[in-house]
Amino acid sequence: MQISLLYSGIAICLFILAVLFNRRFGLLGLGLAVGLVLSDIWTDWLLDLAKQSNIIIEPYAPTLLKVMIILTPVLIFLFKGFSYKGLIGRFIGAGMFVVLAIAFLIKPLSYFWAIQGVGDVIFNFILEKRTIIMGIGLLFAVADFFIAKPSYKPRRERTH
Repeated sequence: MQISLLYSGIAICLFILAVLFNRRFGLLGLGLAVGLVLSDIWTDWLLDLAKQSNIIIEPYAPTLLKVMIILTPVLIFLFKGFSYKGLIGRFIGAGMFVVLAIAFLIKPLSYFWAIQGVGDVIFNFILEKRTIIMGIGLLFAVADFFIAKPSYKPRRERTH
């Protein structure tokens, strides 16, 4: 039960952040993709560096490090980028972002925290279909990124 609360807590926190900061789904989705690539590159390197420095590494440290690296670009993108104009778009974008974020985070988190019992069916479905969810989600993210318009009006050029 506590593990399903962990996943629910992550989803709720990410949803609230996306709604409060009013950032478009495309930017946040592409931030997840950047974070996944960086985590594949940096996680092993940082763990090797820690071992060489004689730092004691807990068994769950690689998982937490991978999750932190995946979410870092998203947290940076929360402060700058395109935003939604309406409240409905904000909630739909935040919901799509949460689904995509869970698809990106479920594999690293499942190494130590797998859901058993009530949420087991949903957990296993997302884990099995995560590549499909990620692919479709990233297609929507790219589309959203290209249709996004700046929330400010461009300066008029002088014509004299």
